[in-house]
Amino acid sequence: MMIVSEDSSVHKIPIGFALANCSNVPTDKVFEFIAEHWENAQLYTLRPGSGRKAAIDVFTVISLSDAGSITSIAGILWMAYDKFIQPRKNGVDDSAGIYISVNCADGTAVDVHFGKDVLDSDEFVRGFEVIVEEVSDPDLSESNQKIVDEVEDTGEWIKR
Repeated sequence: MMIVSEDSSVHKIPIGFALANCSNVPTDKVFEFIAEHWENAQLYTLRPGSGRKAAIDVFTVISLSDAGSITSIAGILWMAYDKFIQPRKNGVDDSAGIYISVNCADGTAVDVHFGKDVLDSDEFVRGFEVIVEEVSDPDLSESNQKIVDEVEDTGEWIKR
């Protein structure tokens, strides 16, 4: 699943998502919930039978012009966790949650697994804002656009 900005001249930040350790959670419903609450979402999922194994189920692309909505986006993600994942957790040691990965300028990724590493909504929102700020480096524009192009143009992902 991917959410894409219409303006290709704006620096875009692709953020990958996956449900982690959530075998008893309806994945499609989680991502449908996020899309319904996230205005102008365009969703892309990996094409079944593509032969590709992906660690990331969902990508969202945030344009820097949307920076004011980062807190809102984080809130929607937390609401999805709170509605679908948290009620199905089996105790404190259950690591079910949403895994987020964002590429950095040095080729590494910033990852957070909320529901495991982060258990508080305020902490998640603050952390998400910091992650987006860290990866807003204009030097990432070209590498980020390659990720967007791969999802939109390779045929391995389908728009929902």
